[in-house]
Amino acid sequence: MNRRQGIAVGPQSGGSVPDVSRTASDRQRLTGLFRRHGEAVFAYASDRLGGEDAQNLLAEVFVVAWRRLAIIKEGRELAWLFNITRQLVMQHPRNQAGEATFQGKLYSRPDSSQAVCPDPAASNRAEVLAALAALRAADREVLLLRYWYDLSAGESAKVLECNTVTFTVRLHRAHRRFEVVCRDRSIEPRPSQAESLTAHERASLKRHGSPTEELVKSARPSARVQFTTTPHGERTLARILDMPRQSHRAPRGSGAAPKRSSTL
Repeated sequence: MNRRQGIAVGPQSGGSVPDVSRTASDRQRLTGLFRRHGEAVFAYASDRLGGEDAQNLLAEVFVVAWRRLAIIKEGRELAWLFNITRQLVMQHPRNQAGEATFQGKLYSRPDSSQAVCPDPAASNRAEVLAALAALRAADREVLLLRYWYDLSAGESAKVLECNTVTFTVRLHRAHRRFEVVCRDRSIEPRPSQAESLTAHERASLKRHGSPTEELVKSARPSARVQFTTTPHGERTLARILDMPRQSHRAPRGSGAAPKRSSTL
C-alpha cells in the first residue's frame, strides 16, 4: 500500500469491510456534490498543482467523499471537500516546496498587461497578483479562501480547522498586511475593475466591502479550464461510483487521514 505522509493510499487494512449497500440516494448525493462543487475543488487544486495533477487530485477527493459520505453533513459539504483537498495538496509531491509553487504562479500568471497596448485594468490586476504573492502564505490563504473561492468565514474556518473567531482575526490581520503592501506599491481599486465583479458582489462591496476585498476579487482568473463537465470528468465520476465503499470509523476531524484508492 502506498502512503503519503499522514494520508493513507489504498484499501484500509485491518477490518475494512466492503459496503455493498450503495443505494441510489448515495449515488445521487455524490453526483450532486460533484456537479455543484467539483469545479471549485478543481480550481483550488489547479491553482496549486496544474492541470493533470489537479484532475487526479480531484478524483482522490471524491473517492474520499464517496467512502465517507455518511459523515459529510448537509449544508457543510463545500468546506469538507476543501479541507480534504487542502490536505491532499499539501502532501502532493509537486507541493513539497510548500506555497512556493503557487506563489510563483501568481508572479508568472499570464496577463494581457504584457500586450503591446496593455489594458490599465489588466495591468492593475497583475500588480494585485504580485502583491498577493508578496504576502506570507498564511495571509494569502485566508484572503483567497474568502475572496477567490467565495467561502464564508465559517466555511473557511472549517477548511483551516480553526473556529470562526480565530479565522476572522486572521482575516483582519491579512487585510492590514495586504493593504500595507498595496500602499507601498501604490495599488488601489480602479473603477474599471468593478466590471469583473457580479452585480451582487458590486452591491455587497458598496454596502460593507473593503479595498482589500475589491482588489482580491478583481484579480481572480477571468476564465478557468472546466473539468467536471467534460467527457473525462464524467468518466472520472462514473469510475468513482463503481468503486466499493468501505466502512471506516468516523474521524475526529473532517479531514483526518482520508483514504484514497489506487489511481483512477
